[in-house]
Amino acid sequence: MNKLNDIKIAVSISPEKSKFSPLLFAGDIYKGISTASELGYDGVEISIRDSDLINKQEIISLFEKFNIKALSIATGQSYFTDGYCFSSPDKENREYALKRMKGHADFASILNCGLVVGGILGNVREKFGKASDIEKRIIDSFYKFAEYAKQKSVKIFFEPINLYLTYFICTLDEGAEFIKTFGSFNNIELLPDTHHMHMEEKSAVKSLKKHIKLINYIHFSDSNRQAPGFGNIDFTNIVITLKKEKFKGIISFEILPVPDDYKAAMQAINHTKKLIQNIRA
Repeated sequence: MNKLNDIKIAVSISPEKSKFSPLLFAGDIYKGISTASELGYDGVEISIRDSDLINKQEIISLFEKFNIKALSIATGQSYFTDGYCFSSPDKENREYALKRMKGHADFASILNCGLVVGGILGNVREKFGKASDIEKRIIDSFYKFAEYAKQKSVKIFFEPINLYLTYFICTLDEGAEFIKTFGSFNNIELLPDTHHMHMEEKSAVKSLKKHIKLINYIHFSDSNRQAPGFGNIDFTNIVITLKKEKFKGIISFEILPVPDDYKAAMQAINHTKKLIQNIRA
């Protein structure tokens, strides 16, 4: 197992093929978990479309077999593949989105891991803060979901995403403001994604510093959605910032399988481990 100053390292995989492409070993859960273990990952982020339709026991057995953990369940496929979201004007669609999210929370409770949440809000073409019907629908559905997750002792990692996917919450400032809306909950944290931050933040480093108290989970992917080191994001300064701020959470790679699944997984962990080991805050 990889222990780097209390930082855990994970990679995003999926038990099935997905329209959402920055996943490794999609459709081959055995290969994904076994390779993550082989390469020295602490765990995996498992991206699931519908937790009610997967073989949970098989996945649990694989974690036990390869002595590795699930560090989170990513939930975006419910929207990006099937179109269910909290912002839909169709009540039945929203209710099905909530059902999916509760199913993910149930499985996360079994695996003792958190939930990565962002895409389920849908492709909203306006900013957070307007008293619109869309915002009301999202807040109502998210509240019900967050309440259920809290009852299950499941942490929510909320991820702002770039404007090509939504205008609603794109920056860490906007994400933090959204989380404040649910101030009665203590199970919601902010999840920065370096790929989205590269497009949306004036300074990734300053944004991380500003919101570090809300951050225990971060996605690393380069400007081109490939593994760190294949694009032009300055991961050196990001790692310096995380170490200076005494970050002790999870770094997870949500990346494209370029040049292939195995090489992408290897490049990501090797490049990031080297940065963490060589930088002294």
